Amino acid sequence: MESEFIALDKAGEEAKWLRNFLEDIPYWPKPVAPVCIHCHSQAAIGRAGSMMYNDKSRHIRRRHNTVRELLSSRIITVEYVKSKDNISDPLTKGLSRERVERTSKGMGLRPRTSQHGAGQMRRARNLVLDTVIGRWKSLFAEKQWPLVDHWCQFLLARNNKAISRDTWSQLLEFVRYVDPALSNYDAERAWTYLIDELFEYLTKNGIVQIGQMTDLSQKC
Repeated sequence: MESEFIALDKAGEEAKWLRNFLEDIPYWPKPVAPVCIHCHSQAAIGRAGSMMYNDKSRHIRRRHNTVRELLSSRIITVEYVKSKDNISDPLTKGLSRERVERTSKGMGLRPRTSQHGAGQMRRARNLVLDTVIGRWKSLFAEKQWPLVDHWCQFLLARNNKAISRDTWSQLLEFVRYVDPALSNYDAERAWTYLIDELFEYLTKNGIVQIGQMTDLSQKC
């Protein structure tokens, strides 16, 4: 229980500082609500509100008195949280991927992305089509890929609900290395099936003739 009181004491100090800071903000709603601290030890929570603490350790008794004063003055409240839902607990041990994602979500963390979303996106196997189409149009508006609208129309016509991360990555490679007239398109290259089908879609509909582009503005 010692570790819980040490943690409550330190968190209580931060909560007291935060309360005083908010009190000094003129337009902050008053009175400032108590800061809620979660603890996974019901025994520690029960002992925190007790008038007496019989532990022989002086430094723990001092921390107990500090926490009790913070509780009685309504600077903090302490609520029970299950160990599996305790955000700080997983930070002290190795975690599975699922626990890492759960802990990150609980802490309000988000994956870092590049300016146009071409960097890391949410670590999911599939990306929602509507979201990705918006990112593509924003990205390729700057890079001026003339086939972006046809690519989006092609996906919508296929009623795709989601796009795999492989397709996201390979489309960027496709745009980088294959010219808009498709003159250097290599069908033997290990493209995803959607990019192969895009090639057929563009050529069969006369949008692109191999080595020669039609007026895309008339085809949109």
